[in-house]
Amino acid sequence: MDHVETSTEALTEIVQHLPNGGQERPGQLTMTRAIAEAIRDTDHLLIQAGTGVGKTLAYLLPAVISGKQTVVATFTKALQDQMVEKDLPFLKKHLRQTANKTFSFAEIKGWSNYLCLERLQQIQSAQSQGQLDGLAEQANESEIKQISEWASTTKSGDKADLDFTPKSASWRAVSISSEECLRSDCPHIASCFPLQARQTAATADVIVANHALYAIDLKIGGALLGGHELVIFDEAHQIEDSFSEAFGFELTAARFRWLADLARPLLGRDPQVDRVAELGEQLTQNLRDHGGGRVHAGEAAALARTLELAENRLEALLAAAPKVDD
Repeated sequence: MDHVETSTEALTEIVQHLPNGGQERPGQLTMTRAIAEAIRDTDHLLIQAGTGVGKTLAYLLPAVISGKQTVVATFTKALQDQMVEKDLPFLKKHLRQTANKTFSFAEIKGWSNYLCLERLQQIQSAQSQGQLDGLAEQANESEIKQISEWASTTKSGDKADLDFTPKSASWRAVSISSEECLRSDCPHIASCFPLQARQTAATADVIVANHALYAIDLKIGGALLGGHELVIFDEAHQIEDSFSEAFGFELTAARFRWLADLARPLLGRDPQVDRVAELGEQLTQNLRDHGGGRVHAGEAAALARTLELAENRLEALLAAAPKVDD
């Protein structure tokens, strides 16, 4: 029996175990078959399916049965958590019973979603000595205490596993970005939560991430998610924003004005300074012409000219700046 037939037969059996199961959904079966065929033929596939089709099971099942290491990238962290807490455990239990197939799965999130034990220790040390910790000073003291108690029992260190939702300032106080992490110099490296999550994911059959993390992974050359064989984007119509944020940069009219103000004390009445300040007005007008919507390449002639002009004027400003000897 080939991969396609195995997937569709397994679906027919497994849906019987759903809480409201026993109801065959033609759309779900069609979707499962199409995905299984795409995996078998190493094709790309785009599917639009309405609510109630059972999309998650329809794409997870053929991916798992294929035996390929798979990354499932969701749009939201909430859907990511639901998949790990409900959908994948359900599939693992019943796929083992119906097809004698087992698999492993793991969830991976951005670094700052995990508790940093070093930061927590710094806060606790400062408190015990009657000192202030800059970030903790802005946090809710009661929440920091709850997080400290949770830290001694949690296995994941994932903020989503807390039994309450901490204020942003409280969580910022006990977490860090990957750029701030001490890595090998950290005394807690052996029990580092985000590092453990990545190590677990590296050997899992199914890795659950989100669009933003997948975009960052592509940008840095695959260091986060490794060499997986198959990727599934849930709610793929949402990936444009995540990928634009990861691969793009932010440029505003205020940045040009700020640079001109910064250069004016050094260059005085040099016309290059005013030319840079004018770029802000041009950029504002270009964006106003598009009404705040996303600008596509074919509609961006005026914006492209402004950006090209900006490159030339910024180079001229840099050339006019006084040189500092080493």
